[in-house]
Amino acid sequence: MSKKGLKPALIILEDGREFWGYSFTGEGETLGEVVFNTSMTGYQEVLTRVDTRALTRHIQLAGAMKGIMSTHVDRKKRLLRS
Repeated sequence: MSKKGLKPALIILEDGREFWGYSFTGEGETLGEVVFNTSMTGYQEVLTRVDTRALTRHIQLAGAMKGIMSTHVDRKKRLLRS
């Protein structure tokens, strides 16, 4: 654990880009589509993070793509194969 008790987390996109951050919901991993959302309300605090802005900008420019999000960052090689 680090950064105020939050667990490190990793998002790996299908194009190979990686984005590091911290989980505020718990531990685990999930696969799915990562999309750019143009909502005008909600999640303002999350979108102020520098890494989150980089992820948002990348998805906005590259388009939606598959990704895996995990707090099991020690299994990065396995995650890349998922």
